[in-house]
Amino acid sequence: MRQISARIRTGRGYTIALTAVVPARSRAQPLVVVCHGIGVDSKKPLIGSIRDALLRDGYGVVQFDFAGHGQSGGGIQQRLVGMFIRDLSTVIDWLAEKNISNQEGVVVVGHSIGALTALLYAGSRPTRLRAIALIGCNARSKKKFKELLARKVLRFERTYWVVGRAKVARSFWTERNRYEPRLHAGKIRVPVLLMCGSNDVTNPPRESRLLYQWIRTRKKLAIIPGTDHYFKSEQSRLRAARVIQTWLKSGI
Repeated sequence: MRQISARIRTGRGYTIALTAVVPARSRAQPLVVVCHGIGVDSKKPLIGSIRDALLRDGYGVVQFDFAGHGQSGGGIQQRLVGMFIRDLSTVIDWLAEKNISNQEGVVVVGHSIGALTALLYAGSRPTRLRAIALIGCNARSKKKFKELLARKVLRFERTYWVVGRAKVARSFWTERNRYEPRLHAGKIRVPVLLMCGSNDVTNPPRESRLLYQWIRTRKKLAIIPGTDHYFKSEQSRLRAARVIQTWLKSGI
């Protein structure tokens, strides 16, 4: 394996920090790109558990930070779903340009807002995408805003929203409401893995089940017993990684 670290220029006023660990020689396996959730970064434990498991199986794995997160540039006002979709597209284009991805294509694994990003990106039917795995994905953008307000986990400060402990752009919700998952799920043409913790109160299992109904391509649904949205326990993270390993080996 060889490790690659890079800062990718986006043309949007910031750079994307990326780390890739890939086989020294080309293999007949897709490259896996992992997308983190809102307010965290690519070093989140769940991302690490998935990366380590896939590296052991010989897959190349790419981690990067979305705009306004981790080591990437940008700030709170760049924390927008549309910006994240463009970031993912920029990363996948860069991987192809540098011959890091191969003819086997790219699998995108996303958690939470990273899962929504993967879903929306896949809905645009990009040619280099092999499959997507959506962990704890939201199914209803407009309804989610009202739910979070009612539960008092969402509040507005002077120039930004706070979701739990994560700060997002002032226009985050009005912009996100333009991306209703139901309108995009039926456009996906690659295999999809849907995964959710049974105790997820942020994006509960019913949302993954809705997405499962709307997606028309080859799909698999996995509900992880006793697990929350953040996969806080090591056992839950390892189980999530095993589900992804098994799915990838199923011949997507």
